[in-house]
Parts: sequence; C-alpha cells; structure tokens
Amino acid sequence: MLGTANQTPDDSSQWLWGQTFFRNGDAGNVGAGKLSRMIDVRKLAAIDLYFLGPKIILAEFGLGVPIMLTLGILSLRVGLFRTHAWQIALGAYLLLLGINYIPMLWCAIDIVRRGSAAAELGNELQDKPTAMRKYRRQSLWLLVPLAAPVAWIRQRRAGLP
Repeated sequence: MLGTANQTPDDSSQWLWGQTFFRNGDAGNVGAGKLSRMIDVRKLAAIDLYFLGPKIILAEFGLGVPIMLTLGILSLRVGLFRTHAWQIALGAYLLLLGINYIPMLWCAIDIVRRGSAAAELGNELQDKPTAMRKYRRQSLWLLVPLAAPVAWIRQRRAGLP
C-alpha cells in the first residue's frame, strides 16, 4: 500500500523509509527528523571556517579526530584490563566524540576545496550576532555522542549538500 494517491510503486520504499524513521512520515523531506533540524553539520563547519579560517579549523578537526579516537581506545584498553568502569565510560565517550568530528572534518575539507564558506551561510551573515548565537547552540550538540554523524547522514539522504 502506498502513502498517497499519486505515488508510484517506485516511490514506495522511500515512503516506507520515511514513515519508519520520521514522526511526520514526510518521505519527500527525508532528513526532516528533529536532530537534523537541531544541528546542521555543514553550516556549523562553514561558520567555523568563515570566522576562524581554514588553517585553524582543519588543524582542529584534522588533529582532533585521531587524537580523540586514540585517547578513547587507550582509555578503553586500560579500563578493560584493570576493570575500571569510569575509564571504560570515558574511553567510550572519547571514542564516540572522535566519531562525532568525522563529518565536521569531511564538510570542512569539502567547503575549503570549494571555497564556499560564505556561500554556505548565505543571508545568515547579514546578522552576525544572531548567526553566532544560533550556531553556538548547535555546537553544543557536538558533545552528544553520535549526534553529528546521525544528523549528517540524514541530511545527506535528504539531498542536502
């Protein structure tokens, strides 16, 4: 059974996917989940690049990912061998935090290659304090494990850049 009267059988898998994963069932707007609206990974990387520059941001993300992953793995290893629950929790958190920054690094590299940091932000740069407030709140989501990768995957499936 299809979702709408004018939907073709080819659209049924996308419709089912949208019905399954989004509360509003809007398969035509895949990525409309709450998390995807709360954090826009690409724009978050773009505003960092615009205000801080590509050297600082690429260094932050490029070094941050492997360092956090390494620290997470080492902490997990020590915690598992010595059975310290807090080290296992810390290691898992650092590992997931490192994974959180992978889409940020990916988007930052893509934006720098295109030279499109200002274009990504569009009209939002006309009111810089409001834009900074908006993306400062969004950047707090980077502390939530796997929030950025999940939002980024949903946005990519929705056809957003």
